Amino acid sequence: MPCSNIEGRCPISCEDDALSCFLMDNNGFILISKKEEETGQFLGEVDGSVMTQLLNMGLFNEVKLYDYQAMCKEPTNHHSGSQPMLSPFYILLAALKWFLGNLFIFLLEFNFCGLWNVENLVNGHKHRKAEPFQPCNTEYPAFMYDRTIKEANGFVECGDCQK
Repeated sequence: MPCSNIEGRCPISCEDDALSCFLMDNNGFILISKKEEETGQFLGEVDGSVMTQLLNMGLFNEVKLYDYQAMCKEPTNHHSGSQPMLSPFYILLAALKWFLGNLFIFLLEFNFCGLWNVENLVNGHKHRKAEPFQPCNTEYPAFMYDRTIKEANGFVECGDCQK
């Protein structure tokens, strides 16, 4: 039922806890909401059915934006985990790595560091390896309010509900 004036007042109010009311900017981002965590989010993330209906009604238009100076992670090539099962050489190599690793840990337990002069030791830290980025072009959608439509009143059908 659309909002009608009854003695100058609309029976639908944002003070009703069952209603979600938003003040949005012209790009579909929520400026004010009753729920503080929704403020600053895109309406399509908070309630996608309403944003889809607003797009279908023509209140918003989708625009493609391009970022020609974006930085993207380099794709990493991962090898298959089943490759070592193809050859007995890989099994022998894995056994040798295991043996040498355990031997190294065994020798470290003797704490040979005390044999050296403590004054020659230096405290250092390992530099973190920076993730490799490369320049890339990205495309992402943006939404613009269509100013040709001045007003839209009433309910929006969104599946099993009305908004």
